[in-house]
Amino acid sequence: MDISHPFEFANLSYGGKITYTNSVYSINNNDELAGRIDIDEFKYIENIQAAYVNVFKQLSEKWKIQLGLRAENTTTEGISRSLNISNNFDYFKLFPTVYLTYQPNDNNTFSINYGRRINRPYFSRLNPASFFINQSTRSVGNPFLQPSFSDNFEFTHLYKGRLTSTAFFEAETDGIGTVAIADNDTFEQVISSYNYFTLYRMGLSESYNLRLTPWWDSNNSVYLVYYISEITNDLIQAPVQDNFSYYLSTDHSFVLNKAKTHRAQLSYWYSGPFTINQTENDANQALNISLRSQFFDKKLQLAFSALDIFNTSPRISTSDVNGVVSTFISRGIFRGRGFRISLNYSFGNDEINVRQRREGNTTEQRRAN
Repeated sequence: MDISHPFEFANLSYGGKITYTNSVYSINNNDELAGRIDIDEFKYIENIQAAYVNVFKQLSEKWKIQLGLRAENTTTEGISRSLNISNNFDYFKLFPTVYLTYQPNDNNTFSINYGRRINRPYFSRLNPASFFINQSTRSVGNPFLQPSFSDNFEFTHLYKGRLTSTAFFEAETDGIGTVAIADNDTFEQVISSYNYFTLYRMGLSESYNLRLTPWWDSNNSVYLVYYISEITNDLIQAPVQDNFSYYLSTDHSFVLNKAKTHRAQLSYWYSGPFTINQTENDANQALNISLRSQFFDKKLQLAFSALDIFNTSPRISTSDVNGVVSTFISRGIFRGRGFRISLNYSFGNDEINVRQRREGNTTEQRRAN
């Protein structure tokens, strides 16, 4: 429920949200030697009640401010039938936000904002049942896993709507991370998630978009970040060090015909080596190319994308935990060479506008994946 009141003194909005989640995970472990199938079942129930209030006011011709406060009450219960484990948590948290904007003239806009956020773990990370990856490695969820919290500060300057400069600082507490802990005697490796670190990020970013020609648009960005890490879980003994990293990206869009129905896009990004907590990450990069065309009065859209053409985006990482060094390659959903083809056709009257509605449980759906 969301309600807005455009009063003369300010714009007031408020609302609430109730989310109830009941997830059941079952894993069938087939023990061929014993001639049986063991079923591990984990049930997780989460109930969230949230309410918010937001006030926006134009203080003067050059100044405007927005203040917000969200309150959340969360109750969770995790039940593992096979392991006979039941965990219950109940907590109440407040999340304030502040936005202040100053526009002295048409060419410059300054803004400062602060916000506190919550990052709840994926449901599957809470499941204590074992998932065997190979003979010596298994993945185990942590039913005691709790959300992490972050406080974010940003100062931004926008110049002529093209150059965006930002200075930022973020403090993350009770950080959630996946750790591989190995036993030197049994050579068994257990992968699980823990609340095990406090992380501070601070840095600068620059983004500049420009039109080089009537048919060529370019957007370029650079991020400089400094990390300060602290391990807060006694189960994890790992060397940590303060670290600097950088990220570069450039995107170019080309119009290929006068009707502007055929376009091409070229993008490249490079991420330098960096260390977060106990994990050292090598550099990686990717070059992507895409072509988009529209036909039949722009009702039919055809797109083709070639992703990571040189197969350089997978990142090699090395982690040192409890004196055991592990090396692994991370291949996210957009990491690794591949291609994508999409075809879209629009039916009906183009002059009819249909309001897009955002479902209230979008966040919970993401956590269930």
